[in-house]
Amino acid sequence: MRISIDQILSRAVLQAGALQTWQCVSLGLGALTIASTCLLVYLAIRLSSAKSLRRTEADRFTSRIENIVARLKPITDLDSEIERLDGEIKRRESEIESLRSSYLDRRAVYDQLVQQAPFSTRN
Repeated sequence: MRISIDQILSRAVLQAGALQTWQCVSLGLGALTIASTCLLVYLAIRLSSAKSLRRTEADRFTSRIENIVARLKPITDLDSEIERLDGEIKRRESEIESLRSSYLDRRAVYDQLVQQAPFSTRN
């Protein structure tokens, strides 16, 4: 049940009989002081909980960002990644060239052996 300031003042006037005006004002100011103190305490609690919630959310987002950065760190240095891949390409190209020359040498030996063989069907 809520009691308004007017109700408090009217009860005080009825109970005390003929209170002086300054006494009524004094009671009103006291009630106002109590109400404003309660309001300030309530607002302080709400503000504190809001700050705590924001801090928790900020910590959670910071943690997620740090996880993403850690996971993507190996590819963030693009220059070194490009150099590594260029080296891999050159190594594989030289390997392919080596296989081609080896194949040509072996093919020449094979063709020579086929011509020397007495059962050769080719002429």
